[in-house]
Order: sequence, then C-alpha cells, then structure tokens
Amino acid sequence: MLNQAYNVLRHKFSEKQTISEINSLFSDPKVDLTIHFESNLPISLAWDVASNSLTGSCKITVFPKLVINGELYEAPFRHDLVMPPSFDDLESAFIKSLKESLMSAQRVWS
Repeated sequence: MLNQAYNVLRHKFSEKQTISEINSLFSDPKVDLTIHFESNLPISLAWDVASNSLTGSCKITVFPKLVINGELYEAPFRHDLVMPPSFDDLESAFIKSLKESLMSAQRVWS
C-alpha cells in the first residue's frame, strides 16, 4: 500500500510539464529523487542545425529512485526514453518517461 506522502507527490508530479516545475517539488529535504540513465545500445545521432532535425537512433532507460521520509520507491520495471525527432521535444519526451516510471513506483521493502 502506498503511503499518503507518495500519493500527494504523485498527484502533484502528474500536473508538471517542465523540468523547472518538477524541481519545485523537491525543495523538501525529506524528498529526494535520483534518476539513473542506462543505454546498452550504440548511440547514433545526427543533428541538422539549419532544420533543427535530429535523426538516428538511441534508446535510454530511465530508472528513478524516489525517497520520501526515508522510504525508497522504485518502478517495478524500467521505462525507455526514445529520442524524439527534434531537440525541442526532448524535454517533454523525458518528462513523459519519468512520469510513466514514477506513476508505477512501489515502495521497496527492506
């Protein structure tokens, strides 16, 4: 069963759309978020500056670890961040992957 502090944070987090807005949730020293990024695939990207197009392939795994009042929450499975077609979409793609991961987080029992 999820505790009340996690439910409140989860609700507030679901409303955030930018990294700056997400940062505002972690001003409380009792709440900490660490995000691990992993990729076992080769990264192959090309950026055409004139058209601001990003092509290639890259898949990064997002694996956040959330601590609230000393209790660890992790997602039961990993979520992939697939690189979007432009840098403009990178922040929203990252936030979407992070939200998916945190919405499925469960308390890790010691």
